[in-house]
Amino acid sequence: MQKSAVVAQNLSFVLEKGGVVKFEDRPMPEIKDPHDVIVNVRYTGICGSDVHYCTHGCIGKYVVDKPMVLGHESAGVVHAVGSAVKSLKVGDQVAMEPGVPGGYQSSEK
Repeated sequence: MQKSAVVAQNLSFVLEKGGVVKFEDRPMPEIKDPHDVIVNVRYTGICGSDVHYCTHGCIGKYVVDKPMVLGHESAGVVHAVGSAVKSLKVGDQVAMEPGVPGGYQSSEK
């Protein structure tokens, strides 16, 4: 596993039940699967769905009933990669697309 210097915190923007939002330092993720990639997020956008969750507490059938981390349109720098990751390396700049299912995909697709 390749890994960059230690990132001090994992600051998250958390929506709690009732529309209350707060910044919270959460545990740092770890590589658990050979295909895992950990990104040191530098920028995250708050989009319409995040605002909708804050103002209405739900989208469709999904109701916020426990703390939920907001912000899913992010860019950052690769911090660590699992042993099976060949298309990224520590230090690469990346943008993340959370709408792509499957856990991982080849960058050639």
